[in-house]
Amino acid sequence: MADQSVHFSSATNEWATPQALFDSLNDKWHFDLDVCATPQNAKCVKYFTEQEDGLAQPWSPYVCWMNPPYGRAIKHWIKKAYDESQRGATVVCLIPSRTDTSYWHDYVMRGDVEFIRGRLKFGDAKNSAPFPSAIVVFHRAARQSDGAVPTGRGDGGTKLRLSEANPDAILWDGFDDALVGVGYRCGMEYVAVYDRDKCLEVLMDQGLSLDDAEEYFSYNVEGAYAGECTPIIVSLHG
Repeated sequence: MADQSVHFSSATNEWATPQALFDSLNDKWHFDLDVCATPQNAKCVKYFTEQEDGLAQPWSPYVCWMNPPYGRAIKHWIKKAYDESQRGATVVCLIPSRTDTSYWHDYVMRGDVEFIRGRLKFGDAKNSAPFPSAIVVFHRAARQSDGAVPTGRGDGGTKLRLSEANPDAILWDGFDDALVGVGYRCGMEYVAVYDRDKCLEVLMDQGLSLDDAEEYFSYNVEGAYAGECTPIIVSLHG
């Protein structure tokens, strides 16, 4: 039986990166380096093993794939991924969606976050993981000086990336400050991701009470499904 502990490591075959997910991302990013792997589960020709210690190695100027150990050390890998992006690497990470952690707010939200709806099955596991997952992209710092629009919480970069991924994606008028990223439902197109609490704040800034904002949002926004291009709503604050 596969170990269902949330502290599993990407270095076990039971929890190896789902191949179909990696293939879809590799088609887009063309990875050069797997920064956290074993010879058995490495996704790139060039990779770092536990003995080589990817945390101690330079990652720039490569396009890197990172599925790190999911225990306490994950915060060090996330910081390393961000730091290496500032040195010229592009790092695409598969991590648990733990939005309440300090590393999420300190580093993940500086990247481009795509929430994966549902729960992944890792490697040959028969059961889904006991937590949701997210793809986080830390773009190389030079991207911002090349004329590209930086992506980030509620700015135009998220809209730009979404328009490139899915021109038909629905955006809610007046809720730009609550736009937190791009996500997708299994087998469907990329869509906008909004922070529910931020949406309520937008409505309260317009003069609604919290109760009235909740009622309006529940009936007029949250309950208005418009097909597979409908935005995903998440709560990042509990």
